[in-house]
Amino acid sequence: MSPTLISSNSASSETDPSGDAARSASDHTSIADQPGQLDDAWITAVYPSLHRAAWKMTGDPIAAEDLAQETLIAAFKAWDSFDGRSSRSTWMHGILIRLTRKHFRYSSRLRRHLQRYAGMSLQRETASDSPDALATAEWKQSIWSKVAKLPRHQAEAITLHYDQQLTYEEIAQAVGCAVGTAKSRVHQGLKRLRQSADLSESFPQ
Repeated sequence: MSPTLISSNSASSETDPSGDAARSASDHTSIADQPGQLDDAWITAVYPSLHRAAWKMTGDPIAAEDLAQETLIAAFKAWDSFDGRSSRSTWMHGILIRLTRKHFRYSSRLRRHLQRYAGMSLQRETASDSPDALATAEWKQSIWSKVAKLPRHQAEAITLHYDQQLTYEEIAQAVGCAVGTAKSRVHQGLKRLRQSADLSESFPQ
């Protein structure tokens, strides 16, 4: 039976794009396998972690809100298709990753079309002191802006492993690859990052 989706108005956005491992671990364990109802308490527990992961990958707090909400809606619609081969947390992260990939593909196409046909750039106008602008500026100064420049699969794996505290096995289940591939993506991504940044505090060994 599909769950009842109750209002998620109480879910609020996480406002720290850098975060830390301790908080990430706490949020990860809060996305637990729940009985058959998507209620306010469950959505409130899940939403900040999904929002933060989307934020780390996109650097855009508004897009992150959309992606987190779309993930919850997609999970609600596909609730009966969850087959239990992974945890529900891993399943939710897989939905988020697929939607984020779709977001990047759409944004890339839109940017090319705007530039080609109108000589325009895809730039959202926001006041420089608005919360969204300040958050984006902070993200640009964080290690996550460098992660976002990695090949997409490496950026995803690093975000899931270090921000969301997923194991290599869970990453493999979420993105649909072998465990060895998930581990390789994290290690190759870190190798690239070490060429331009000190990772000792952001991504401890």
